Amino acid sequence: YMRKGECHWPEHKQMNFHCHCPRDCLSGLRDRPTEWLQHILESNEVEYRKNPTDAQVTQAREDAGGEEGALIKCSVNLQKEGRDGLYDEVCGEKTEEGHAGLCAKHYREYLVHVIN
Repeated sequence: YMRKGECHWPEHKQMNFHCHCPRDCLSGLRDRPTEWLQHILESNEVEYRKNPTDAQVTQAREDAGGEEGALIKCSVNLQKEGRDGLYDEVCGEKTEEGHAGLCAKHYREYLVHVIN
């Protein structure tokens, strides 16, 4: 992991915090604990989302019939394979506080994306 100005590649001198891996970083980082990924970002002063969007909060409230504090479900679109071919479906897994309205798996993928 390199901070701005530390990278030895001339074309990366102006890039902010980033890393170089011999393979796709998603594969190497997605299995790390969420807290570790957050620590990497915070220690390098990289901003990332922690709270759900207003749209996610509004949708959860509408789904719960206007109830405040309604459970937010992960809204990442997935493509799945069924008997009749491919189809799209929303993840729908439960979310955790401080995970930007995403399930644990999709939040880790989001953090890795920010790191990369």
